[in-house]
Amino acid sequence: MFLIKKPAIAMVSLIMFGASVLSPQVANATSESISNATTKISIEARGEKLANRFFELLKQQNARGLSAFLSKSFQIQRADNTFAHKAEYISSKPKVVDYSLSGFDVTSAKNVIVVRYKAQTTETPNGNPLTSEKKPRMSVFVKNPKTGKWQLTGHSNFDVYVGTGETPTNN
Repeated sequence: MFLIKKPAIAMVSLIMFGASVLSPQVANATSESISNATTKISIEARGEKLANRFFELLKQQNARGLSAFLSKSFQIQRADNTFAHKAEYISSKPKVVDYSLSGFDVTSAKNVIVVRYKAQTTETPNGNPLTSEKKPRMSVFVKNPKTGKWQLTGHSNFDVYVGTGETPTNN
């Protein structure tokens, strides 16, 4: 009996020792993987939420909310080669009647989130009606160091204007 117990005890000791040595590594690898996956999901979800918030503020024609959401350094570059800074954009914001966003590609580094997506909109920026087919957009968000809130700092659209049938290009 004594001989049987010794190998069993030795085996249990070896298993316990191996588990104690490997557990932190496995736990760290697992928690790191989960953390990375959670971070990626959170970043993608946050990017989608921020892009949708921008369009919702436009749809509501919420100038006050838009003013808080746009950073002081905000710029927009439009497909018709026009551009605007924050004050000018807010004073002549497009009339968005409806929108649908899809095809998100979100990247981030530190306090910056870049969101590329397609937007299907019914809107009239600068008095020019846009087509309703899905067109690419890109929005850049930065976290305000004072408030900790995300703000839109840059936006570009690549939409086709009705009547032209093509996307204007920069010359």
